[in-house]
Amino acid sequence: MNDKLTYRDLIVYTFNGLIGLVLISLVFREDLKRFLFAEDIHNEGLLLFLSIPICYIIGHVILSIDNLIFMNLFSKKFRQKLSKSKKFKWIHILIFGDRIVGVRDIKWAKTDGDFNEICVKIRNAGKIEHADRYYVLSDSFKGLVIIELIIILLTIYKLDWYYLVISIFLLLIFYLRAKKYSNEYVNEIKRQKKELNL
Repeated sequence: MNDKLTYRDLIVYTFNGLIGLVLISLVFREDLKRFLFAEDIHNEGLLLFLSIPICYIIGHVILSIDNLIFMNLFSKKFRQKLSKSKKFKWIHILIFGDRIVGVRDIKWAKTDGDFNEICVKIRNAGKIEHADRYYVLSDSFKGLVIIELIIILLTIYKLDWYYLVISIFLLLIFYLRAKKYSNEYVNEIKRQKKELNL
């Protein structure tokens, strides 16, 4: 395993899993308090040791939900039609604006060539490292957006209006950060493409 994979796993999956676990615990804080005080937990060390892989798995589940909803339910043709439509472009920006594919639909012209092939050429030239940082940050905040969408549904279920307002505010912040890093990633690929004459 190389260090880039480990770095991405730590930042994207484990961090998102940890944040998801903490935020869901906040939604169910009263139930959690009753459970923790009622149960006599003797293996705190084991629980702490297992929390890292549990967070990692939760992070994978969160990003799998993201891929299922935004990449599988909405087809590529549907996404591209929305990006070209003058009437419904705002829907494209709302749904896909925080994703690299959404930014690519708008900023990457067909005359620029195949985006994925250009990324492979840049990677082979050893110039992808800077763009990779933006990719990792985009994925991290994209995961946080999904977490907040889940939290919003849970707070509505629990009728916790104060926490709902906070969750909507956090959702907006995470969405805008994901959008920023997705834009930066596509811009960096365009810059590297121009620099390498691809």
